[in-house]
Amino acid sequence: MRRRAAQGVPSCRHPVQGVGLLQDGLAIVEVHDRYSEVAGDQGTLGHEGTGGRGFVRLVLLRIEGLLLLVLLVLIDEEFEAEGAIRLSPSSEARVGVFGGSGFYSLLDDARELDLDTPYGKPSAPVTVGTVEGRPVAFIPRHGVHHEFPPHVVPYRANVWAMKEIGVERVVGPCAVGSLQPQVKPGHFVVCDQLVDRTTGRASTFYDGPETTHISFADPYCPTMRDVAVEQARAMDLPVHDKGTVVVIQGPRFSTRAESRSFGVQDWEVINMTQAPEAVLARELELCYANISVVTDYDVGVVGETEAVTHEEVIKVFQDNLGHLRTLLFGMVANLPDERDCPCVTALATARFEA
Repeated sequence: MRRRAAQGVPSCRHPVQGVGLLQDGLAIVEVHDRYSEVAGDQGTLGHEGTGGRGFVRLVLLRIEGLLLLVLLVLIDEEFEAEGAIRLSPSSEARVGVFGGSGFYSLLDDARELDLDTPYGKPSAPVTVGTVEGRPVAFIPRHGVHHEFPPHVVPYRANVWAMKEIGVERVVGPCAVGSLQPQVKPGHFVVCDQLVDRTTGRASTFYDGPETTHISFADPYCPTMRDVAVEQARAMDLPVHDKGTVVVIQGPRFSTRAESRSFGVQDWEVINMTQAPEAVLARELELCYANISVVTDYDVGVVGETEAVTHEEVIKVFQDNLGHLRTLLFGMVANLPDERDCPCVTALATARFEA
């Protein structure tokens, strides 16, 4: 993240400390250089055959190294004191997908990046490969062996890792249950809203002392949503161009009463991973879009729907994985090069200062 000018040298620090040391050091260098010119190759101030210049250079390097170390320590302490977010994004990829090996196993140039973050390691190493001429980063949010259930996915580490390697846009596909009869298993929903019903998950990068309130009225990137809908329609997929996903804590599925209560709110689908993934992306000014694959009717849908099982969810999701993969790759190819959506400036007016 870029630091604002006001966050420069802190008022209680002494940024000019060490200048005297540098001046003294330069004075010593000047005197020693002059002396070494007289001493010649006799090595009066240095090792044999080097003269005083070798010693002088060593002193200068040590002084410069000391000053650099002090500056780095002061900068690091100031970041820690202010709770600032530090990121130096590389340029490995500009598009990311929270999806497993089913998306990247067929890429010829796939390679892994083993990253660490201030929030621990992501769910798995980041896999980067080329899709439609563009480098794309993949992280399986549940881990390579699905070892992270929804409530313990390292969401902050995953999103941070994407930002760290230069990703600007993230697609978060997921399996969902339907809360409405017209949203059928096998359908795709490009959600435009979410309702967070999770508890206890680390859901922000900003724990103070600099209070940050991002706007989250529209959780999903409008540009990415438009591209997703266009591509789905071009493929003749059964797609809903908007919908609200309610995110529950999991890992259990809903009771019938809970499911009915969600349905009467006119929410379309139910899931366990969209929060806090979407909001964390917004906090790092990443564009984020969801593509939901409907795997089943949730138990509260009108009629005595059979209770959902994990096996059923996996089967329907796998049956539609090919369509989803083609849809995602079509999105990657058609995303505009430049970003002009509100996601880019999410932090511009988000910081609260008394």
